[in-house]
Amino acid sequence: MWRSLVWKEWHEQRWKLAFGCVLLMGFTAVGLHSRMTEDSTILALAGYFGVLILPLFTSMSLVAAERSENSINTLLSLPARTSVIFSAKMVIGILVTAVPLIGSAVISLLMAGEREYLTSQIIQYYTLMLMAAAFAFVWVAVFSLRQPTEARAGLAGIAVIGVWFMVISGYQMFHFWYGAGAWSHSLTPLGLTFLARLNEHSVMYVLFQGVITALLWLWGIHRLAKPTKGAMS
Repeated sequence: MWRSLVWKEWHEQRWKLAFGCVLLMGFTAVGLHSRMTEDSTILALAGYFGVLILPLFTSMSLVAAERSENSINTLLSLPARTSVIFSAKMVIGILVTAVPLIGSAVISLLMAGEREYLTSQIIQYYTLMLMAAAFAFVWVAVFSLRQPTEARAGLAGIAVIGVWFMVISGYQMFHFWYGAGAWSHSLTPLGLTFLARLNEHSVMYVLFQGVITALLWLWGIHRLAKPTKGAMS
């Protein structure tokens, strides 16, 4: 059953993987080759695209498409635990989100390694972006899980991202006035993108965000298992 569920999700999401790879890897290659701006700008834009846009784009149809087609109850009636169905969706979603970033990292290493940044710095940067993107996908997917259409799921995801920016903005103001509050970076995946490199401090943030993501994963299983009427949540 696990293989069948994974294959189903892969069959439905693979076009998004191809689209994401073409878009992100193409942008990285053109940006680094043209040298119209500094490498740091290209890497930053690629990272933010991978952390903000790809998770939102991937999660929109993860469950909402089946709700709008009124096939979600059929899926949940299969002889498989809800946790298995949810995990199959999330694993493929994380894969679709992560692969374009990995491709962008490979292109960055080949085209810009040892140019403005050391190879190790580029690897560290993309490692952090991959973790942030995976965390972001879980957040957006879980909070949009009960939406009846892809458009509504997308709006729910945008709302989640908006809250992240509010938290980061609150940190900036709090830090400016009181010189403290850096802990709030760990409250959202977006906060991880503000870390310049993997160090002892950032590892703490990653671990804390990992705990939050694990709790969201469990909550997502519960939300998916809740009965629905027709296509409505």
